[in-house]
Amino acid sequence: MKRRSLIAIGAVVTVGLGAAGAGALDDDGTPKAASVTSTPSAAGSLRPVTPARPVTFTKPAKRADFNGDGYRDLIDPFVNPGQGPGLLTVVYGSPEGPTSGRHQSIGPSVPGVPGDAQVGWTVATADFDRDGYADLAVDTVTLREPARSVPIVIFYGSATGLTGRSVVLKSPVGDSVDSMAAGDFDGAGGMDLVVTGEGTSWVFRDITTKPVKAAKIPVTGRTGDRVRRRSVGPAAHAWARDPVVADVNGDHRSDLVLVVETPAADGEEGESFWNAELRLGTAKGLSGNAVGFGDDQFSDGSDPLAGDVNGDGRADVIVGGPDGTLVTFPGTTEGLAPGNRIRLPMRGEVRALAAGDTDGDGNADLAVGGWNMTVAVLPGGENGPVPARARRFDRTTPGLPAAPGNDLRNFGDRVLLTDLNGDQKADLIVGATQEKVPAQDRVFILPGSDSGVTVKGATALRRADLK
Repeated sequence: MKRRSLIAIGAVVTVGLGAAGAGALDDDGTPKAASVTSTPSAAGSLRPVTPARPVTFTKPAKRADFNGDGYRDLIDPFVNPGQGPGLLTVVYGSPEGPTSGRHQSIGPSVPGVPGDAQVGWTVATADFDRDGYADLAVDTVTLREPARSVPIVIFYGSATGLTGRSVVLKSPVGDSVDSMAAGDFDGAGGMDLVVTGEGTSWVFRDITTKPVKAAKIPVTGRTGDRVRRRSVGPAAHAWARDPVVADVNGDHRSDLVLVVETPAADGEEGESFWNAELRLGTAKGLSGNAVGFGDDQFSDGSDPLAGDVNGDGRADVIVGGPDGTLVTFPGTTEGLAPGNRIRLPMRGEVRALAAGDTDGDGNADLAVGGWNMTVAVLPGGENGPVPARARRFDRTTPGLPAAPGNDLRNFGDRVLLTDLNGDQKADLIVGATQEKVPAQDRVFILPGSDSGVTVKGATALRRADLK
C-alpha cells in the first residue's frame, strides 16, 4: 500500500467549483470560489483551534481551510504505517504559515473511527456540507489480521477547526482505499468523492451530512493492435488507479482522469499495459464515455496531478515520465491534448510531484522531487513548464533550517505547493523522512514570492513538535 503523500491538499484533490470564471483558477487548476463576507491536541481528540484572524469565509470553502480564517491548513505528512497507533495531524495556517502550536490530531478514539483502525492513509478535502468551512475525508484500515472493510469518515470544519461532527461512508473497496479525490462533476455545487481500491473506482455523489451509497465507475483498459502484440491480449478486466479531479475543459464542472492498468490475458508478470482514461463532467454528473489517452506514458506509481501550467484557464494533467522527464497533457475545450514530454534539469526518476503558482503570475509551477535528494521548481509559462528557468533546492541549500547532524538523505521524498500564509502565492513544502529516527521527520516550508520560491523566511516542522 502506498504511503500517504504530503498534502494540504494539492495534487490529488480538486474542490471549490461553482460560478468562478474560466480565467480564475486556483493553484491546481480549480476555479476559485467567490468571497462571501490553539491549543495543541492530544492523541485521538479534536480540541478547538483559534482562527489566525476573524473568520471571513468563502462559499464553497477555500480548499483545506478547515476553520475559515482564509489560511490553508497542512495535513500531517508524518504518518508511517505500521509504527504504532495511527494519528493524522492538521497544522493550521497563519500569516507566518503553519505553526506547531496550533494543530489537531485524529486518532482511533475520535467518534466515527474504529478503535482498531489506522487513520489517514488516504485523505481528501472539500466543503461537503457547503457551510464555508472545508471538511476532511479520511479512510481507515484495520491493523489486525484478517483485515476487514472499515469506513471512510468525513470530519466537518467549523470556526474552531475540525470537529467531532462527522458522517461515516461505507467503503466500497474492501479492506483498504488506495486514493481519494473530490470534485463537483455536475457543476451544481454539491461535492462528490471518488475512491479507488483493489483495482476498482467508485463515486459518492452529492455528499452533505448524511451517508450516501457509492456507484461504480467502469474502466475500459487498453485495446487495439498495440495491446495484442506477441499475441498477448487484455484480461477480462482493467484496474483503476490514481484519480485526478480537475476542470480540464473550462466548463466549470470537474472532470475525472484515472490511470488504468490492463493486465495481459495470460497473466504473465510484466505484461501489463498502461494508459489513462478521461471522463468529462456533465449536467448529469460524470459522462459514461471514457476517452483513453497516454498509452505507455503512465505506469504503476506514476501519481499524476492537475494544474494550469500554461495559464489558459483550463487544468492540465502532468505525470512523471522515465529517465528524468515529465509529460504534460494540456487542457482544451474538448478535453486533453496529446502529451508533451519535458526533460527535467535533474537526473533519475521523478519521486514526487506538485503544482501551484509560486509567483502569482497566473501559471501553475511544478515542484519535482528526485531520488538524488534534489527538488526542482519549474515555472509555468504560456507554453507550459520552462525547465531552463528551474530553481533547485537540496539539503545543502544555504538558509535551509536544518538541525546540525540531522539526516536528510530523504530530502524531497514528498513535495507540495500550496499557499499556507495567505499571500496568494504557493509555498513549497518539502518532506525529509528519517527512517531510523521517525521523531526527527521534518517538513521544510519555503515561501513563495514575486520571484518564486525562496529560502528567505523558510521554516521547518518536526514530527516531535506535533505531540
